Amino acid sequence: MAPIRKYKCGGEKRKEKRRREAFQKTQVGSLNKYFPKTTVENVVVDEMDIRHSINSDVNNATVVENQFVNDENENENVNENENQNSNGLGLYNELVEVLNVHELDIDNIRGQGYDNGSNMKGKNKVNHVSEILQSENIQIDVAIRELKGLLSFLQNYREVGFQEAMVPDLNGDDLYEDLCMLRRNLPEGIKSAIDVLTYIKEMEGGVVTYLRDAPPEHYSVKIESFTKFVSSGVEKYESAKFDASGYTWKLVLYPNGNGRRGGRGHISLYLAIQKTDSLCLCWEAYVTYKMFVFDHNKDKYLTIQDDPVVQQIRRFHQAKKESGFDRLIPLETFNAATNGYLVDDSCVFGVEVYKVKCTGNGETVKVLEHPREVTFDWKICEFSKICKEKLNCQGINSEEFTDGECKWRLLLYPNGDSSTKDHLSLYLELVESPTMGKKVLTEFSFLIKDQLSESHHQHTVQEWWFSTSAEELITANVVGGWGFAKFMLLSDLKNELSGFIVNDTMLLQAKVEIKAEVTSFS
Repeated sequence: MAPIRKYKCGGEKRKEKRRREAFQKTQVGSLNKYFPKTTVENVVVDEMDIRHSINSDVNNATVVENQFVNDENENENVNENENQNSNGLGLYNELVEVLNVHELDIDNIRGQGYDNGSNMKGKNKVNHVSEILQSENIQIDVAIRELKGLLSFLQNYREVGFQEAMVPDLNGDDLYEDLCMLRRNLPEGIKSAIDVLTYIKEMEGGVVTYLRDAPPEHYSVKIESFTKFVSSGVEKYESAKFDASGYTWKLVLYPNGNGRRGGRGHISLYLAIQKTDSLCLCWEAYVTYKMFVFDHNKDKYLTIQDDPVVQQIRRFHQAKKESGFDRLIPLETFNAATNGYLVDDSCVFGVEVYKVKCTGNGETVKVLEHPREVTFDWKICEFSKICKEKLNCQGINSEEFTDGECKWRLLLYPNGDSSTKDHLSLYLELVESPTMGKKVLTEFSFLIKDQLSESHHQHTVQEWWFSTSAEELITANVVGGWGFAKFMLLSDLKNELSGFIVNDTMLLQAKVEIKAEVTSFS
């Protein structure tokens, strides 16, 4: 067997170029089949760039099929060496020589590097690629992917060493299982890379599909002679107006997809609100909706909606009167008779709309940068007489005082409230708050003055919520009045040696500080 020459003369290079160009022309169809021209630039690396990289790295080794070895100007017999060079085995030999040139011992390569579905180690990876390239049914995009991955692996090995060239987080078994699971869950008709990516994106966006028996509740559009309808050049079709959930709507259908919103290659279907002039100024409509495509084969409706777990609410307003699905269903899937969506050139679309009742009610919590403060002095005369008149559980109220927005008063039990008999009980009560006020956060203190010295009796309550709202009062830590059942022993208060009561008069002071307030809105 004659050795394969490493360097070619000019004539051979020109013949090789013609063979390569002829082979590339035959493969354009397979690339375009899977990657349309409008998307290939964003999905795959340019074929010629990859081929150029391959040829450079394997010293101009060529991957061509036997049928292209002979060209119009060449009648030479195809010898065994040329066959070997055309079917991938020659490429394998070239790759081994490349490794040897770069002093890489293929037998010593271990571990996991570039992984294309299984854990490949060094020489096993090269053998795997060689076997694929020798397949009779190989497609150019498969060959490019395999070789590109292998060359990237070898390039990294040469530059950074094997350990760093590996991808430790990539597990071939896990990847294979994930892909199998994805394939099992893909709707019928989702096959191309673009459709798969679109489907995943929609799923991440919270879109789900399922089949159901019941027809659309609010409106349906049946189209007969759909093919003629599409070929007539109609870009979009608007249905008649219909009422649902308190609003008037239209269905807007793009049979060839709404290209301006990325819907090419799909059916695009939208819900458009109508008669907005009759709505109030600055109107807004909050709804959820479901779109439908009838499956004639299964006698069920394919239902497309936002994920009910996420429950995304759609907001319609003056600047956004239309909402829906740019890629409701791929045209390839829709047109396939086996799927049942287009049967006898007839199809049915539908919609359900549900209004989300928004009361607009809420509350605003405001922490005051400068708390409001009020001090109230209460002079109680003839205290002994009050004590005789107000027996246990009976109290007296002070005058009302205000902090500027809320009205307050003190409640005094001279002989104690129901929980005590030997103490004076004292409370702060919120009498009135602003119309939209719900509650206020306060800090307050009570003080009985020692009129003979500075030995005043004082207690403080920090951060307590007060409210006059019945709804708020059933909430924990919210009260209408708060204070001390055992503010001061009656024996200490009435002690003649103390200065708390002088000339049968007691001086009481209350300080109230408002730290935060909660108001309602609607």
